[in-house]
Amino acid sequence: MPQSYLDVVRREGQNVNRLFNHLHIHATTVENGVAELAMPVGEHLLQGGGLVAGGILATLADEAMAHAVMSLL
Repeated sequence: MPQSYLDVVRREGQNVNRLFNHLHIHATTVENGVAELAMPVGEHLLQGGGLVAGGILATLADEAMAHAVMSLL
């Protein structure tokens, strides 16, 4: 299951990870225990100090770690 999921999640317009769609995350690399994700930053993701909210960064880190692990399964 992980490999077929990983094949799909890397495609433009993927439909297997709704969180990626919601946050406009794109998996640029997912292989050999490495996952690189890209996410555009807009004002809607900023906290009061003008920085990306910690929860957004934690979500991005969580998804990257999960996908890195899945690439080894």
